[in-house]
Amino acid sequence: MHSCQKDKVMQMILKAVLLGLEMGSKAVAIMNSQDAERLEVLGLARVTIRIGMAEQTVIVHTSPDLIHPGHIGIGKKRDEISY
Repeated sequence: MHSCQKDKVMQMILKAVLLGLEMGSKAVAIMNSQDAERLEVLGLARVTIRIGMAEQTVIVHTSPDLIHPGHIGIGKKRDEISY
């Protein structure tokens, strides 16, 4: 995952958790608040997630306990049929 702020790129390896939740028409992910703080990512920021060779820019939401540290929850866009 990449986070860009003012020409600074930060990276962290997180385990993807497929949430199986419909998140509307935008790509959304949920990060643990501690991981977001380490990456200097604020809620509603855009970050790029890479899984294998695929990259996706998502809107980030944070939670102190919904997602464990070291993980990122990936939501399903309304128009996606499957992961």
